[in-house]
Amino acid sequence: MQIYGFREKARDPGYSLASGGTSAYLFREMGRATLVGNISYSHLETDTRLFLYPRRRIEDRYAASLAATLRTLRVGPLAPLVRVKWERNRSSIEVYDYKRFSAELGVSSAF
Repeated sequence: MQIYGFREKARDPGYSLASGGTSAYLFREMGRATLVGNISYSHLETDTRLFLYPRRRIEDRYAASLAATLRTLRVGPLAPLVRVKWERNRSSIEVYDYKRFSAELGVSSAF
């Protein structure tokens, strides 16, 4: 579990911001596989709006991921890794408002 806060002051108050959030990480060994889960939330607010946008930037970001290292399919010291990720950023500024879903395949060193 992690909780954090951050403050950044810039010359232009449109770029000055405060943010904070939390995340949780959990793993479990299941036979010859390792499952890893992660969820997080963060909130960001700028001090004032930028000239280009009608409102100041306020965001809520949610993210989750689930990964598995499958040591039963090992080739030498390498084991396959499979991960899926989901992310949602709700923002008052349209260019920063997005949804993302991704999948990753890779290898990990099994030791």
